[in-house]
This record gives sequence, structure tokens and C-alpha cells, in this order.
Amino acid sequence: MSYVFRGQGKKTKHRRVWRWLLILVIFLVVIFLGKTTWQVWQKGSDLAQTVEDLQQQKNDLEIKKAKLEGDLKTINQADYLERVAREELNLQKPGEKAITFINPPASSSLESEVSPNGWQKFWQNIKNWFIFQR
Repeated sequence: MSYVFRGQGKKTKHRRVWRWLLILVIFLVVIFLGKTTWQVWQKGSDLAQTVEDLQQQKNDLEIKKAKLEGDLKTINQADYLERVAREELNLQKPGEKAITFINPPASSSLESEVSPNGWQKFWQNIKNWFIFQR
């Protein structure tokens, strides 16, 4: 009987090693699949955010396009063209007379000074006596 027990001991030892190897392989496969799933989820989140940003840009561009189309309709109207021609290009219709207003030039600082009267000249001369000039 002792012979039977010795053989079973070796079988159980090999089975234990194979079980641990199988558990280790399963554990590594689970970790690999978990990591891969996490990376795919992150990539999906990034792509969803990118799609959302692009959708917002598309909406902004559509609003800008609608505004520009409205401006284009305004520009093509005769009243707008006439106003621009008159204001910016100084054009006029045949038979009209254009009036241009010219602003006077700014006076220089010398002209704007007030000439001193007699007492001011007198006190200025007295002040000049006490000023040390180099």
C-alpha cells in the first residue's frame, strides 16, 4: 500500500503545479483583456469629445454663413451701394452738388498763450532778478 500512496503524491503535486499555472495564465489573460478594454473605452471617449467639438464648430460656421448671406443680400441692394458710393468714395449723381466741410487747422501753442498785461510783466521781471542762471 505504501507504493500506491507514493504515486498519488507525485500526481497531486503535478496537478497543483498545473492548476497554479492555469490560474496564472487565466489571471494574465484577464489583466490583458481588462487593459485592452480600458484603452478602447478611453479612445471612444476621446473620439466622442472630438465629434462633439466638431459639431459645435459646424454649428458656429452655419451661423456665420447665414450672417454672411444676409450681409451679401444687403450689399447687393441699390440703397446700400449708393450710400457707400456717397460716403466713402465721395461720388455724386449727375446734377448734384457735393458740399465738403473743412475743419480749420488747430492753432499752435504760441498763438494760444495770453499776452501778459503790465503788472504781470512787472512781476515777471522781479522774479527773473532772483533766479540763478547758469
